[in-house]
Amino acid sequence: MHLDVATTKEQLEMSDNTSTTTNTIERTIAEEEKIKKDEDRGEEKEEELPLDQLSQRHDTKLEHIVFGIATSSNLWDIRKEYIKVWWKPNQTRGVVWLDRKVRTQANEGLPEIRISGDTTRFKYTNIQGQRSALRISRVVTETLKLGMKDVRWFMMGDDDTVFIVDNLVRILSKYDHTQFFYIGSSSESHIQNIYFSYAMAYGGGGFAISYALAKELAKMQDHCIQRYPALYGSDDRMQACMAELGVPLTKELGFHQYDVYGDLLGLLGAHPVTPLVTLHHLDVVQPIFPMMNRVQSLQHLMKSVKQDSGSIIQQSICYDQKRYWSISVSWGYVVQVLRGVLSPRELEMPTRTFLNWYKRADYTAYAFNTRPVTKNPCQKAFLVYMNKTQYDPARKQIIGTYSRYKSKSPYCTWKMESPEVIDSIIVSKRRDPLRWQRSPRRDCCRVLPSTKNSTMYIWVGSCQEGEVTSSPSFVIVTIQFLLSSHKQTSTIMKKVVLKVDLHDDKMKKKAMKTASGLSGVESVSVDVKDKKMTLSGDIDPVSAVTKLRKWCHTEIVTVGPAKEEKVPAEWIEIEDYRVSKGVNMQYWN
Repeated sequence: MHLDVATTKEQLEMSDNTSTTTNTIERTIAEEEKIKKDEDRGEEKEEELPLDQLSQRHDTKLEHIVFGIATSSNLWDIRKEYIKVWWKPNQTRGVVWLDRKVRTQANEGLPEIRISGDTTRFKYTNIQGQRSALRISRVVTETLKLGMKDVRWFMMGDDDTVFIVDNLVRILSKYDHTQFFYIGSSSESHIQNIYFSYAMAYGGGGFAISYALAKELAKMQDHCIQRYPALYGSDDRMQACMAELGVPLTKELGFHQYDVYGDLLGLLGAHPVTPLVTLHHLDVVQPIFPMMNRVQSLQHLMKSVKQDSGSIIQQSICYDQKRYWSISVSWGYVVQVLRGVLSPRELEMPTRTFLNWYKRADYTAYAFNTRPVTKNPCQKAFLVYMNKTQYDPARKQIIGTYSRYKSKSPYCTWKMESPEVIDSIIVSKRRDPLRWQRSPRRDCCRVLPSTKNSTMYIWVGSCQEGEVTSSPSFVIVTIQFLLSSHKQTSTIMKKVVLKVDLHDDKMKKKAMKTASGLSGVESVSVDVKDKKMTLSGDIDPVSAVTKLRKWCHTEIVTVGPAKEEKVPAEWIEIEDYRVSKGVNMQYWN
């Protein structure tokens, strides 16, 4: 009896357990089906989002960015003029951080000025640097502690950093400010990047820190700084802290440190296909427009920025097929017109109008490809700078007038029309605020008909399907000019043989480096046994001897014409329309 009762109880319990399990499974299935339906509805909603929202999901605005600008009281009166160029009162937010108080005037159109916190408790042992690097490295943290509302990004820059703020918004809109982001770029100098780090964002070029990362940085930065007393600057201290946090540099090529001297024409005339965000080191380069000072030049550039900030400095390449000219347009800045044809591959490479930050370094010390300024007078670029720009509401186009900078033109033997007949170029384009929400592509340009020989009309805009920049017949004519150019330059080649007293390999290397850096040198060879060095090219023998004597005793043995060279076979095979340096002319349509 007891056994039967127990069995019955067991069966009832098993039945209850089975029922409970069945109910649980049914509930789980129902919940999964509900979740799946919610996900499906979510996907349907996602598909209904407009295209512009899909491509710019984080919707960052200028009001979400706070600038931290580092400066010193010694330079403030000069450098504040650069800040006035780009600062937008009542629109941009930020703070200028100084080492001590300065005199200010009301309504100058400048950011709020604050004094940096005391950094005497931090060690600094770098004998080449300055202690100000410590306070500058804390600009982001000190700006965060001000407690500003609705901040997504902190933007660090120097007092001589000029921002294109609309393009900065475009760049930061690609990233989620709730995640850890450290955004900037490297130096133009390979040596600088080796000495500091390719993983470091250079402060002069500007770098952005997301709000989430700035909060995390503030918790540990003071301890982090104490661990690196021997570092040189503020930006390498910042990168050291980023390394401890495990946050890599997100590179954006529109941030420009510009560790160069000389003329920025080569760099700005062949800007990479990315928005221009910053310019820096403007005190050590020439004004970007002729006949203006540095601040006036930047104010002049901003006239084009106001019309179409996304297109400023963007390069487009086209050809005048009737006059056999190559044309490179850096929109809003300059148009360069050259005789003959240079391929787009060459034209998009910066010309070395500038010098390396390390003045003894040569072109191999840049962190990008460059091409030399041509020695052939017939291939000199004619520069036509932006004079004025305005929007035409009737045609819905921006009309830019560019005027030729009339420097003395060198004598040229090529029997073709010279670009010096051009006095002005009219460039028309439509505004394109969404261009960076599409895949990156260089704009195209076309030469339009003109009734005046002295005025050229150019259209600039998005490339049409299948649009390229040249034609086979055009290239053949240019090849003929290249042939005549080679013949012309070969007549002035010299062969200079020098006696050099070289004792060891170290002295030989120094002499070879000096000789290869001489103007006009095409080739250098050394016979150590006979103690002779042979130079070929358009060389000044006296100058060569003077410079080599810094390293070793040098005498001239002979000076004479170089052997007449044949046109290099690897240059051209006209019959097949082929240039063997990777370009098949049959496909230049």
